[in-house]
Amino acid sequence: MMHLVKPSPFTPFANFSPAMKTLSLLGLVFFVSVAFSNLGIMALDDYSCIISQIVPAQHIVISEVIANIGIRHPLAVSVLGGFTKTLFRMGVKDPIQQIRCTILMIGIFNISIFTYFGAQFFKNAETKKSQEWAVGLLGLFFLNPLLFTRPMIETLSAPFLFLTCFKTYQYWTQNKATHLVSAIAFLTLASMFRFQTGVCFVAILLIIALKKDLKAFTTLLIAAGLAFVLSGLFEMSITGRFHGSVRDYITYNIHYSSGYGTSPFYTFFVLLLGLTIPPTLFSRYKNFPWKNQYYDLLPVLLFVFSFVIAHSIVPHKEERFIIPILPLFLVSITPLLAHFTENKANQWRIYWFLTINSILLVLASFNTPQKNTINLVRYLAEKPKVKTILAFEDTLVLFPKAYAVSSPSLQVISNSNREATQKMDCNTVFAIRSDYEGAASNQLNSLVKLQEFTPGPLESIVIKLNPKQNNRRSSISLYAKPNCFN
Repeated sequence: MMHLVKPSPFTPFANFSPAMKTLSLLGLVFFVSVAFSNLGIMALDDYSCIISQIVPAQHIVISEVIANIGIRHPLAVSVLGGFTKTLFRMGVKDPIQQIRCTILMIGIFNISIFTYFGAQFFKNAETKKSQEWAVGLLGLFFLNPLLFTRPMIETLSAPFLFLTCFKTYQYWTQNKATHLVSAIAFLTLASMFRFQTGVCFVAILLIIALKKDLKAFTTLLIAAGLAFVLSGLFEMSITGRFHGSVRDYITYNIHYSSGYGTSPFYTFFVLLLGLTIPPTLFSRYKNFPWKNQYYDLLPVLLFVFSFVIAHSIVPHKEERFIIPILPLFLVSITPLLAHFTENKANQWRIYWFLTINSILLVLASFNTPQKNTINLVRYLAEKPKVKTILAFEDTLVLFPKAYAVSSPSLQVISNSNREATQKMDCNTVFAIRSDYEGAASNQLNSLVKLQEFTPGPLESIVIKLNPKQNNRRSSISLYAKPNCFN
């Protein structure tokens, strides 16, 4: 009698060692914990271009959002807006819960991609600890749980750029040109979220050039041409324009990018060096087998190098621009950390790195960016009688009203018209930043403080270190007429 063998379920992490499984689980716990507890906003652009466009879902009309998308590609708001709309239809009405579910989905997707495929880069590594270091870094590096749960275009593009590099790595090590088709597909998706990630196409070209593989080059060009047409048709089906967003983006930057702040060419190099937690990697590396350790990882190095060089050439730089390449950068330093683990003379470096990273991991993960303004909006959501909020000068550079189903209207007042506080009624409140309170003491004497909204601990440190640039993150106090909120 013939016995049928029942196929085993697909378990992608089955080949992980016990240590790798433990690190993966710990990373997942951090990502999920951050998604539940930290609803912070990393940058003003991310609030205005994504968060405010997808919540509250009950107020969002996707077609109207896309029609007013500006220079951004519609993919991010289409996907995330569709997700929050689905949540609302399922009964999730609170925008806070809608945001929480969204960042939970993003976080779980990202850590799954990073840890599983990150380990595959070191499947045949000579250093036994390389896979464990890759999984640990990608899940538990101090910035990752916070950055890779945010609904930012940089964060959304990162897993697809990571997969692009992995498929290029497979081509490099296995000589199969078909992997380049997948690489182009993933790079196209990454570029639809963050246009600048497309520069890594240069890294793929360099890999093919090193192999002198004409067949692969032909395959790449055909795949790239097809991806360009299909992605353009996708955008046309949504907006009626063939690659209209990227054309608008280029035009905008040609005319206006010079008006943004500029930074030196070496900015991102210094930033990445700082992320290694110096002096961890400052070593002579005696007898380190550079070629054996890094030959297979050449695609990773070229992706990181081409991305950083391209972004360094552009005068306007922001720290978040480096987010899409951060996971690959962590892969690139993995062999060095694994080497120190097996070298007793250098193990102090590992202890130093792990100690500082652990402290920063907790601080960064559970420090809520823009905590003061988010809590202010949530507080006002419980005060439906408040119809207007007067904000002094730039107290509310960010007023994240999307974090509540309904919010009062915002009116900014300045030194020239701050007497408007004298005409306040019980439907109006006054918001002022702590560093402005001294200058407005006359106006505040006739008002009652309702609540003070403080920044998180990390932001408090940043304010003290550089108050001139970071006072905008200071505490915000809310005032009202006496006897209005007894």
